[in-house]
Amino acid sequence: MPNLRECIRTEIYYDDIRAEEWTPSYAGSSLRIDFLIPEIKAVIEVKKTRPSMTDKSLSEELIIDIEKYQVHPTCKKIYCFVYDPDMILRNPAAIKNDVEKMHEGLVIAFIKA
Repeated sequence: MPNLRECIRTEIYYDDIRAEEWTPSYAGSSLRIDFLIPEIKAVIEVKKTRPSMTDKSLSEELIIDIEKYQVHPTCKKIYCFVYDPDMILRNPAAIKNDVEKMHEGLVIAFIKA
């Protein structure tokens, strides 16, 4: 099975996909962006749910990541992909809607089981 980088490259045709790009320091710390596509100024955040994760904890993680990622000079759009194979999340649609509304025009979220 291909990894996410291969899927992105195959499906949307971007060759320059940078894994684990560092963000500038923000509020005293920096994070690594999962994937950065400089050509379209897009950041891709990928998460997989775990038994200890709640809707609230996922929302908080995404909000923190988004706040830090948006200061990256190449970030104009953030795509959040959340894989929930065990259907741990109670209301994934609410998480998606809340995160996108908080960062309208910047964030697009996908949450799939």
